[in-house]
Amino acid sequence: MNAPDNGSSVNADAIDSFADESLFRAFAEDRSWEPGWMADLRKESWKRYRSYRPPVHKDERWRFSPQARLSLSAFAPPSGPDGETTTVINSSEENLKEKGVTLGLFDKVLLKNPTVLEGLSDLKGPDLGADNVHLLAQSFSGNGIVLHVPKGVILEKPIIVTHLAPPAGRIRFYRTIMILEKGAKATLLETFISPRDRDASVVCSAANIVAKSNAKATRILIQDLNRNSSFYQLDTKRACRDAGIRCCSLHLGSAQSRFENLAIAAEEGAGIDLLGLSVGKGTQLFDQRTKQLHLAPNGRSDLLYKNALLDQSKAVFSGIIKVEEQAQQTDAYQTNRNLLLSPQAEADSLPGLEILANEVKCSHGSTIGEIDQEQLFYLLSRGISKASAEELLVKGFLDEVFERLKNEELADLLREHLKENFSR
Repeated sequence: MNAPDNGSSVNADAIDSFADESLFRAFAEDRSWEPGWMADLRKESWKRYRSYRPPVHKDERWRFSPQARLSLSAFAPPSGPDGETTTVINSSEENLKEKGVTLGLFDKVLLKNPTVLEGLSDLKGPDLGADNVHLLAQSFSGNGIVLHVPKGVILEKPIIVTHLAPPAGRIRFYRTIMILEKGAKATLLETFISPRDRDASVVCSAANIVAKSNAKATRILIQDLNRNSSFYQLDTKRACRDAGIRCCSLHLGSAQSRFENLAIAAEEGAGIDLLGLSVGKGTQLFDQRTKQLHLAPNGRSDLLYKNALLDQSKAVFSGIIKVEEQAQQTDAYQTNRNLLLSPQAEADSLPGLEILANEVKCSHGSTIGEIDQEQLFYLLSRGISKASAEELLVKGFLDEVFERLKNEELADLLREHLKENFSR
């Protein structure tokens, strides 16, 4: 059960303990078993973090966002194993090893099968504002999962993963690496939860998803932390020739969250679908930044983000479609819809286009609307409570996103999480 959010759980004046050289040296020494390329990646990332300068007030990547609420300064950096279970993996798919599939915890794969991750140094972050947090994830991450599916292998059943928030006052960095070779197919579902109701902590999920030629990747993320927590979701997706990536994020928890999503249609015929749902209560903040980047001809991308906001909650959306000159015949869409269920709820929406090619079909749109009072009155007149009526209206508003999953089993799972959220 989520505790009531307090709007902020950070102290912006605290000393930046992440820049402490002795801290990083101790962390690196504890991981002396890692391959050299990984040690070099961590060292370079940490050096870049130390030279990082916070964004200025007018930085468009943080427009409308109360940066202080997303500060990490009040939280302690990682300092070795904390003795807790961090990630649980469940898979009903049979014969994964026989199929050549690599599925495991990030550290264990790095120790036993490091060749799967050798390209990690080339997997960049979204670079949409929270660069400092991604550099810390590159420097200090030891948790997370790796899914590598060989050429032509099709996984019919989803891989289900649960990640746990750290104890109060701490931050935990998770890495998700999902690589599908040519013609492969897989679905990954990740849920982030807080084992303790009131612990104020930070979770950072840094994900890299690569779908090579003709591969089909689906990734679902459910964020349901307690409402004293902060959450960063920093995703980078790359679709190669004729590959398809479909991703959906459902945000229900945390006091404040920042979601950055870079989707790259890197080769001809690549297709990417980006779906997002957020339901805000109390003073929750959902800060969403996206970029659909088209680098090759005949690419397709379609983004649909919907936010339902109650009480004094707030959503910020800023997205851009960028089409490079060589990416002719691109077909790209971007839609952000916001439903305000309270006079105190707030939404800001900044969709945008940057088109360098001349034969494309691209569009964007956004709406910010209040609840339909006639619909609400109708439900109330039938004896339905206001809370139940709002739940019904929110479900109807979000159902378009569920339908776009094109997987009724996954859609029903998300609907169940939504129902549980309203029952709290």
